[in-house]
Amino acid sequence: MNNLPSHKVTGIRKDIEAKQPKLFYLTPYSRDLNPIKTVFAKFKAALRNAAAPTIAKLWDEIAKTPSTFPPQKCAANIKHYGYAN
Repeated sequence: MNNLPSHKVTGIRKDIEAKQPKLFYLTPYSRDLNPIKTVFAKFKAALRNAAAPTIAKLWDEIAKTPSTFPPQKCAANIKHYGYAN
C-alpha cells in the first residue's frame, strides 16, 4: 500500500488483514526513485536541446525522440530501479 490517506482510515487495515495478505506501506514517494519520471525528464531535455523553432518542427522532434530510448536502455533503466527480477 502507499501512504494515501484513504488507506489509513480506521478499519481498513483490519478489513485487509482479515483476508490474510501481507500488508506493508511503501516508502514515501520520491521522484528520484521513479523510472518514468527519470525517462520523461530525459525526453523533455532532448526536446529542449532540439530547440524546434515551430510547432511542426517540435512534432517532428517528438516523433524522433523515442528512438533515443532503445529497448536495452529501457530494460536497464527498469532493472536499475529494482522493478525487474
